[in-house]
Amino acid sequence: SYLEQYCAFDIHIMNDELQAALALWDFWKNDIMKCLKTATHGKRLTSLGDGNICLKIGVTAHRDLSHADEESITRKTREFFASLQHMFPNLPLAVVNPLATGGDTLVAQVAINMGLSLEVPLPMPLTDYQEDFVDPHSLEVFQALLQQSLVFELPLAQGNSLESIREQSIASFGRGLSGRAFRMDIDSS
Repeated sequence: SYLEQYCAFDIHIMNDELQAALALWDFWKNDIMKCLKTATHGKRLTSLGDGNICLKIGVTAHRDLSHADEESITRKTREFFASLQHMFPNLPLAVVNPLATGGDTLVAQVAINMGLSLEVPLPMPLTDYQEDFVDPHSLEVFQALLQQSLVFELPLAQGNSLESIREQSIASFGRGLSGRAFRMDIDSS
């Protein structure tokens, strides 16, 4: 695939839609607006609002990172985002990330430092979500990242409790992203 050809690390394309989109991008990358005005999906996209389009990167990561791995993971994440910026210079990147302690916040910090947009879907009301941060430093990092993000609270579905959401939110968020994003596996070695 296009990403596998141009990226120096392991990427798994998760669905046919993304592969088709990347093939279109490879063909039209030098004139994206012409593509949007010509292609059926592009016409639909440009007719929505102001026509701003971005590449969204969904993130779910491990909570328990060893301090020794953080530098390597930070470097590889920065390289990944930089490679996307190089491949798609006219396409803004946005990271979608629930900002859980650990890998989520690490990736979010890299994104913010590189000037990328950060979108934070919260699986419950903010006040309840913040209760999960038992470490004061982690809560400070979370709150600082929120100040630099587009935050939206996902409503509780009928019949769900905060406890059931806490048990299921990480797994269900990851499943939701996997059908709509590509996956980057970062080995800290």
